[in-house]
Amino acid sequence: MAAVGGYFLTPKDPESDVPPSVLGAYGFVAENDSTIFGAGVKLNLFDDKLRVTAGGGYADVRYTFYGINREQGDLGIGLDILQKGPLYFAKARWKLFGRFYAGLGYLTGQIDTRVRFTRTSPSQLFDPTLSLDIGALAIPLELDSRDHEYFPRNGWLWQTDAMIYRDSLGGDFNAETVKTAVNYYMPFRDNDALATRFVFRATSEDAPFFILSTLGGSTDLRGYPGGRYRDRMMYALQTEYRWHLNDRWVMTGFAGFGEVADAVSE
Repeated sequence: MAAVGGYFLTPKDPESDVPPSVLGAYGFVAENDSTIFGAGVKLNLFDDKLRVTAGGGYADVRYTFYGINREQGDLGIGLDILQKGPLYFAKARWKLFGRFYAGLGYLTGQIDTRVRFTRTSPSQLFDPTLSLDIGALAIPLELDSRDHEYFPRNGWLWQTDAMIYRDSLGGDFNAETVKTAVNYYMPFRDNDALATRFVFRATSEDAPFFILSTLGGSTDLRGYPGGRYRDRMMYALQTEYRWHLNDRWVMTGFAGFGEVADAVSE
């Protein structure tokens, strides 16, 4: 069960094409005792020349770790993991030309990870916890030609985010990740749209398992448990048709495929 609240700040000029800014908060609870809550802002400032996103939250989640690589994910056998801690982020992107944005950001927090098991006797005290501080520099790039930020029917959205994790930035490990996603929207009929998404993500060799590239969950290759397939590299290609039934309801059907591997050549 999730609850989300948001307040939209629209431009004073009704003819403005600047997307609305948003202030929001959310809470999430699952039947396996996972809980997440937090708040954030998304601001489009100076006639959309500056885009700022910032927020923070706390997560206490339970999920299954199926191992690393496709073969282990296919087995469907995994360990129950408990992971909790706070995370905070801030990111600013400046319009350089046209609808191209570039910027900088920072991510910080702490992640405590342990295997979830049931103790069989009072003398069973072995319960190790891996605690890692997070400190990362973010480099976001974005090209946005969509006709609408929340309900696009035409245009492109290209986003690349590089994350550089360093102990010198307040973390406990050194690693890098790069993710590129391209969304394309094509109008159909009066109000329908065909949306296609390609995403590629790469992770350096020394990254902890929880920042490796994954398939599954709510964004890329829906229909699999989040993190069912996990490795250093991943790609996914998806497409969906958005049928606008009326002013309040949209029905979508989607299909996609993808892969994870230790290297691009695989």
